[in-house]
Amino acid sequence: MCCNDAVLIRKAYKYCIYPNKAQQEALRVQFGHARFVYNHFLALRIETYQQTGKGLGYTETADLLPGMKRDPQYEWLKQADSQVLQQALKDLDRAYQNFFEKRARFPRYKSKHDRQSIRYPQRVKVDLEAKRTYLPKVGWVRTVFHRAMEGKIKNVVVTKTKSGRYHASFQVEVEKPAPDICGEGIGIDLGLIHYAVLSDGTKIPNPRNLKQSERELARLQRRLSRRKKGSRGWHKARLQVSRKQEKIAHQRKDFQHKLTHWLVKDGPDWSGEPACQGDDAKRAVGQAHR
Repeated sequence: MCCNDAVLIRKAYKYCIYPNKAQQEALRVQFGHARFVYNHFLALRIETYQQTGKGLGYTETADLLPGMKRDPQYEWLKQADSQVLQQALKDLDRAYQNFFEKRARFPRYKSKHDRQSIRYPQRVKVDLEAKRTYLPKVGWVRTVFHRAMEGKIKNVVVTKTKSGRYHASFQVEVEKPAPDICGEGIGIDLGLIHYAVLSDGTKIPNPRNLKQSERELARLQRRLSRRKKGSRGWHKARLQVSRKQEKIAHQRKDFQHKLTHWLVKDGPDWSGEPACQGDDAKRAVGQAHR
């Protein structure tokens, strides 16, 4: 049966942002304070459970946060946006829920050396013509909108990668017509020799992005191992390794996105009739990969 009713969906748009020196310092404060709140209340929840046998939920931790900010010992938390700190508590509560529902392991403490992220649920503004985004307590940040954004903004996640790059992911709510789901489905089997094999016999070649970059990545890692840890040269070499690893990850994501787009748009017919086989399928996937 086909369905043409409109549905309300949420989708994300991810853009590169380029904060200046002052904005980078402001974001560093937001990242650090949100990380501290997450780690502080994680330790508190663990300690409370060990002493009383009962855990703390989001409501209890959120009630403790305002009093903590009034404490002279922690009054520096006022430098961060209040909603950013509240979202850190929500992330901690979600981590506990994922653990209890066996979707993830027990929550771990966050480190300043890992990928950093904060979430703004409100008060974010976008100026598409001026190519900039307003973030509370940071200001207007230059943004590269490489594609148009539609829908109502629900929240924005700002991230800093280990290589020092900044991104803003906008989650928007938009109304879309429901897709036409007709005919039978098709099976996809992931493998090692081939990336995937479809139930109609179509074979998707494996791009092997890591293998193609192994030699250069090993060279950069050897260079990093020869540097004195903590020195300027060590930080420079670490940055080069991180950027190379990110490039490999981006190549994988690019291949996966283009492959799924090809499967939906130009791949085998969902009724079960193959649209292409053999070399034709490889050429189609190769064009998508390029």
